[in-house]
Amino acid sequence: MIPPWTRDNDKRFELALVIFPEGSPYFLEYIAEFLQKPLEEVKYYYDAILVYDVVLIESGKYALPKYPEDYYVSLTEATESKHGETNQIPRIIPWTEEEHRFVKDINLGFLLIEEES
Repeated sequence: MIPPWTRDNDKRFELALVIFPEGSPYFLEYIAEFLQKPLEEVKYYYDAILVYDVVLIESGKYALPKYPEDYYVSLTEATESKHGETNQIPRIIPWTEEEHRFVKDINLGFLLIEEES
């Protein structure tokens, strides 16, 4: 049985999907390594959860979850002024130190792979 993921796992998974976009070589393997999760678990969450959820969300049949530790608001709420105008720019959240370190490590890894080729 595949264990449930925490919100932190979900956030790290989303970050990894940005760094290793779908279609890039070994993207699920890299994501599994980044999350320190078994590849089978990452494949399960990608296929059975992410892909399936995207289809449901796009069809309007799935409500987005609310996590208690979320500190953000919906895009509509973020861009709405007190007078109901929606032309404001949403707040940008900077990367954490961990995210910066991960990207640097990935870049170094790709450089080493290129040098070996």
